[in-house]
Amino acid sequence: MGVVVQEAIINKQCKYLHLSSNKITSVGALILADALNDNKTLEELVLDDNRVCDDGVYSLVKTLSIKNNILKKLSLGNNGITNEGAKQLAQMIKTNKILTCLKLYQNEITDGGIQILADAIEKHNTTIEVLDLFENKLLTDLSVDSLLQMIEHTQSLKELDVSRVAA
Repeated sequence: MGVVVQEAIINKQCKYLHLSSNKITSVGALILADALNDNKTLEELVLDDNRVCDDGVYSLVKTLSIKNNILKKLSLGNNGITNEGAKQLAQMIKTNKILTCLKLYQNEITDGGIQILADAIEKHNTTIEVLDLFENKLLTDLSVDSLLQMIEHTQSLKELDVSRVAA
């Protein structure tokens, strides 16, 4: 991961970094987060189908909560993220005014985590345009009211995917 960070983020100043299906763990996410600490170029980070989990989310959130970051799109689909990771992302959403797209599809977020995320977007964020919760199979009808509140009170939201959530 150190080589990828050095070459792609630091040397090449990439705007888009796609690292899906690379068995990246929370340790790799920490290395990425450290590199993004003073990010002036990377706008999109895709970490789908890895093993980032909640600990990796914590590292990324610490960096993305800092105002000097320009990351606009973050995709963390299929990473074993639970309500704890959703809570951390909600805290970041409250202060981050750059992020426009958050993809959390195929994770292990339940109604409680979705309620926390929806509340943060509804009450504290004006930039999120895309929220992808596709195939979070632990969601039920209990999330509907929170999602409707978010939709009604969020001007920026243009796309919400909650398809195929309950078995």
